[in-house]
Amino acid sequence: IPCRNEEFYIKKCLESVAKQNYPKQKIDVIVVDRMSTDSTREVVSSFNSILNIKILDNHKIFTPFALNMAVKIAKGDVLARIDAHSYVESNYIRDCVKALYDYSADSVGGLLDTLPRRDYLIDTVVVRAFANRFGTGNSYYKIGSKEVRETDTTTFFCCRKEVFEKNGLFNERLVRTQDMEWHKRLKRSGGRILVLPNVVVHYYIKSDFFGFLKHNFKNGIWSVLPFKYSDHSPVSARHLVPLVFVLSLLFFSIGSLWSNLFLYIFLFILISYLLLSLFFSIRIANKEKNFIFALISPIVFLNIHLGYGIGSLVGLILLLKPSHYEADY
Repeated sequence: IPCRNEEFYIKKCLESVAKQNYPKQKIDVIVVDRMSTDSTREVVSSFNSILNIKILDNHKIFTPFALNMAVKIAKGDVLARIDAHSYVESNYIRDCVKALYDYSADSVGGLLDTLPRRDYLIDTVVVRAFANRFGTGNSYYKIGSKEVRETDTTTFFCCRKEVFEKNGLFNERLVRTQDMEWHKRLKRSGGRILVLPNVVVHYYIKSDFFGFLKHNFKNGIWSVLPFKYSDHSPVSARHLVPLVFVLSLLFFSIGSLWSNLFLYIFLFILISYLLLSLFFSIRIANKEKNFIFALISPIVFLNIHLGYGIGSLVGLILLLKPSHYEADY
């Protein structure tokens, strides 16, 4: 469990681990703390009598360092990541471990149930749009699946430790998307990755509008920067769609200053996008039985796609910059 200043969420996370219907004596919990300044450590320590917990200090700050530290000292045959601002159902470990062996899989994960961090309507709309196919593409762990499916990445990971010996550790030069790159590397080497419909991870996302925009922007940057540090495609094609969308809008809008054809293409792209956005927004509103969702969801979809796409464009620019700029994102 990598964390920093998670005093409001890590208690529920650890409570869910303590409630696992898997033998407690077979579970070691490794919390890698990025030098929290709140009461995160006190909360973690309060579980010492319930769980076998070890706390590590992550002085190098970023998530891949935390994950690699934990992998290196883990004694178990199976390793699973759970984020501090999430919690899992009681069957999580048992069913993940069972699936690894039943399906001869290399990495498995469950469905992602996204939750708002605040009890506001806009936050709920953000969560619904984020979990929608139009919002995030064909990520089955986000949009749901009724059957076990092969996929390109999972919610976190659960795998045998030997997979790290074959596939290597997480790329420590990737501030974000290190999990996607690791799974892409695993898939490239012939590994089998599965999403499990009977396993659920409840995950609190940054659901306030501007926090969500900032999150999408940073994720967009790190959908492109990993190309600098990988000898293969570190992300899936769907992660580059927002970049293509933004570049198309820019290209044809500028070209429309000189050509009516470019103007027509620009309008076609824009109107097609708006109609699709409205269609999926109405579907969300019907499901929620609240017409307000149809009005707000298009704005949230634009938040997702423009934020991510503009971030990807910045990522392209940063490819030409010295590496010390990257830590700012």
